[in-house]
Amino acid sequence: MLAANACRGLWEEALKLLLQMQREKLEFDQFSLSAALSAAANLASLEEGKQIHCLSTKLGFDSNSFVENATMDIHGGLVDEGLRYFASITFEFGVPAAIEHCVCIVDLLGRSGRFREAIAFIKDMPVPPNDFVGRCLLAACRMHGNSEIGKVAAENLLRSNPSDDSAYVLYSNICATSGSCWVKLKNQISTFGIGDLSHPESEQIYRKLTELRKKIQEAGYIADTSYALHDTDEEQKEHNLWMHSERLALAYALINTPEGSVLRIFKNLRVCGDCHSVFKGVSSIISREIILRDPYRFHHFSGGQCSCVITGDNGIGNL
Repeated sequence: MLAANACRGLWEEALKLLLQMQREKLEFDQFSLSAALSAAANLASLEEGKQIHCLSTKLGFDSNSFVENATMDIHGGLVDEGLRYFASITFEFGVPAAIEHCVCIVDLLGRSGRFREAIAFIKDMPVPPNDFVGRCLLAACRMHGNSEIGKVAAENLLRSNPSDDSAYVLYSNICATSGSCWVKLKNQISTFGIGDLSHPESEQIYRKLTELRKKIQEAGYIADTSYALHDTDEEQKEHNLWMHSERLALAYALINTPEGSVLRIFKNLRVCGDCHSVFKGVSSIISREIILRDPYRFHHFSGGQCSCVITGDNGIGNL
């Protein structure tokens, strides 16, 4: 019950259960104390956290509580004290540093924005880093908006576990402030913003876009410039629409994937209505399936249709 409350974010309830256990003279174990420490950390209750830590030490569970104790320092802003706790594991208590302790230090440094130290620590960890290390670093990048390190962390996570949904979610949140699309090919993430020229294949991407534009116009596509955000003439509005990140990502995916394979594109903002029409048109003229994931749904384009039209929920917006 205590652990369940802590996991669900009911941290005060978790600590109340610990007090109830104490009043009823029930025996504490390392799991109840660990959950209670986690709850105290999330509440930034340093005093209660230290009391629980002392109790844990007294009962012989100290090596298991270093993680939560350092977490207390994350929330209390005592980064250097947390690092001293970690150092004391080996030098004072003679306990070998485990992966759980290392994950906590990466979280500690990352949340405080000390990315250079976090990366150096990961390189010199006494145990091989696992997916939890990568997720902690990625979550910290999301917190501080560090897209450069976030991209590397996401790529490393996907290289070790291509089906890790959390990597996509966390990386999408990093990109959320800039309106971005990305494509993952062979464990490599390529990110595109509106009118992006930074990609090494930009020349080929824009050439492909020109080709696609001509083909779908010949098939009857007419741009809906009401989705263009800038108050300019119609020609410029249409040009701006073709700079949208999802179209750049689509062109890149077409250039770099085998004929007939499914294209998968991720977008951190809702797809605009005109891009939705373009994707339908492209799926028809090239006879390829395209899956576009935005924050609201999966759009499955095939043969000039989209799954959201079939279900009656278009899920498209003005962004």
